[in-house]
Amino acid sequence: MRTPTTPVSRKEKRFGSETIAGFKYVYSEKIILAVVIMEATTSIFGLDNAMLTIFASDVLRVGAHGFGMLQSARGIGAVIGSSLFISIGQRSFQGKILLGSSLIYGICFALFGLSNSFTLALILLAWVGAADAIWSAARGTILQWTAPNEMRGRVMGLFQIASRGLNPLGQVETGLVVPLIGAREATFFGGSIVWLITILTIWRIPQVRKFRIEKPEQRTVQSATPGAFDLDRMNSMSRAVWVWKTPARNGTAFPRL
Repeated sequence: MRTPTTPVSRKEKRFGSETIAGFKYVYSEKIILAVVIMEATTSIFGLDNAMLTIFASDVLRVGAHGFGMLQSARGIGAVIGSSLFISIGQRSFQGKILLGSSLIYGICFALFGLSNSFTLALILLAWVGAADAIWSAARGTILQWTAPNEMRGRVMGLFQIASRGLNPLGQVETGLVVPLIGAREATFFGGSIVWLITILTIWRIPQVRKFRIEKPEQRTVQSATPGAFDLDRMNSMSRAVWVWKTPARNGTAFPRL
């Protein structure tokens, strides 16, 4: 008696092949790979709430009120950094912005671990928040600009794994390292890892530092190539169809342009 074999679902095959293709593409595209590695490093060794709680209670001894002020300082810095990024507009040298903000983040975070003054800690956390906001905007711009349409979803999914998925490991790292070497040393170690990885990225993958957004005229030339998506042409065609379907008044077409 021959038992029928259950064929593998085409949907399962497609999911597996597309996932593997996404990993291969990220590995082959050095700029995207560098951004994912830097984000994973920041997620594991960067600033987290557990470290702030330890600093507020055991190092700076400012209690719950001081912990709230530390969190607020980082939030205020993030607002300032986002406003600065918006005010300067979409600059072409996004790679330099990315690396510069990452270096500032790592250095200020490391110095925060050495600070004895509560006021200095607030200032450094504000810088950390501002650098983190600018770094977040720059990396999103680079990923969205670099990844092609058919790979953009998979690229952003892998990036979210490095960002959201590895972030809890930062809490584990805090819980393991702080009892061994202390809160200050663990914070300085984490910040140093961040800026060291940034420097290694500049050295090993110089394309990140040289990354620039294409000029508008270059994109216009690309959109004129056969098969490219021309948004202006599609809008004009849609409006022409809408005018053609507009009912006539007294035998005369009544376009609403």
